[in-house]
Amino acid sequence: QYLQPIKLETGEYLFRQDDPFDGMYFLEFGRLSVVLELADGKTRRICTYSDMNAIGEMGVYQQAPRTASVIADQLSSLYFLSTTALEQIETQDPTLAAHFHKFIATLLATRLSDQDKTLATLLQ
Repeated sequence: QYLQPIKLETGEYLFRQDDPFDGMYFLEFGRLSVVLELADGKTRRICTYSDMNAIGEMGVYQQAPRTASVIADQLSSLYFLSTTALEQIETQDPTLAAHFHKFIATLLATRLSDQDKTLATLLQ
């Protein structure tokens, strides 16, 4: 009841770098690339996500503009959790909200750990 379904066609942007944060997404199926838009007009792919992933989770706590753009590499199906819907969850169902925040904290910790391992490998 809190999630909005979204379909993206190949080449369609989910959001663009510097867009205001308005919620996060859950990728049901498809493939999305996170790209950094550089000052010289070029882009650099940071990572690619496929089925069953969360996108934009850092903004849940930062509420800062998007730090990168996300584009569909193929037809993708997602669910959008708006900041308004998250506030409703926190008010109407504190237990669900606690589980959600634990999920996001675990996801962030896992992604940070993965980045640490990647950095260590690159520095060897």
